Amino acid sequence: MSRHANVSLLTLGLLAVLCSGCSGGGGTGAALTNTAPTAGFTLTPGAGDLTTIFSVDASGSSDAQDAASSLQVRWDWNGDGTYDTDFTTTKTATHQYATAGTYLLRLQVKDTGGLMATAEKSVVVNTAPTAGFTLTPDTGDVTTTFNVDASNSSDTQDAATALQVRWDWNGDGTYDTDFTTTKTATHQYATAGTYLLRLQVKNTGGLTATAAKTVVVKPTLTVIPNPVTLTLGQPQTFTAQVQGSATTTVTWQLQEAGEGSITTGGHYTAPQVPGTFHIIATCVADTTVSVTVPVLVQATSGTVTVQ
Repeated sequence: MSRHANVSLLTLGLLAVLCSGCSGGGGTGAALTNTAPTAGFTLTPGAGDLTTIFSVDASGSSDAQDAASSLQVRWDWNGDGTYDTDFTTTKTATHQYATAGTYLLRLQVKDTGGLMATAEKSVVVNTAPTAGFTLTPDTGDVTTTFNVDASNSSDTQDAATALQVRWDWNGDGTYDTDFTTTKTATHQYATAGTYLLRLQVKNTGGLTATAAKTVVVKPTLTVIPNPVTLTLGQPQTFTAQVQGSATTTVTWQLQEAGEGSITTGGHYTAPQVPGTFHIIATCVADTTVSVTVPVLVQATSGTVTVQ
């Protein structure tokens, strides 16, 4: 073999040795290393009830080697370790829960190299509370203190003591008190009318329920003097005071027809016969509100107690 042939064979052998290091783990070349993806997702809303459609979005998941669009995801809705969906590159999904509870919602992300990562969020599935209250009394006037008690409100998840309540006294849609765990309250109305008194109850999951009752508030009527003692034919002017109504006028009438007289202004003239008679004043604003004034008419002046 010639000298030039030996040099060529030596060169080929050296190249073979050098190339063998390109693919081996012990050579000087570096193999590309795959790393696990980063899992992340949004949950909207974070709490709801059995009618809520929960939306998840894993678009925020990433990987150092793969584009986000090539990552595959799947979902475990209740955190029991069994994934309820198959792997897919679609990053969004929705779910509705059939049973109330607190669930650990889990996402699993897989890259093209088969490496995986997970992320979890807690989701609260609640049921709304039941609102109920007592109203005592349900009818009164502008001097009446109305008492409400929402202690019979309840919730399947929360103790009654944890429920918060607030009150809308006149049913205008604006609540007049702040939320509180104190279930009792009192209210006095300044103006006569029929009101829709509304209660709102909120549980710790933020779900609410309402209940309402009708409360009737009447004006008050006071007549001065009351009672009164007069002599035969003696005149007396009565004054009526109406509180809680913009209409303060009253009508006057005699209970015993023909026994004396009274004008629309409350000017009374006693009859010419002795006895006990009655004058009735009635609110124009609310004809169910009236005052009956006993009038003792005696033949001569003196002090007599009217029973």
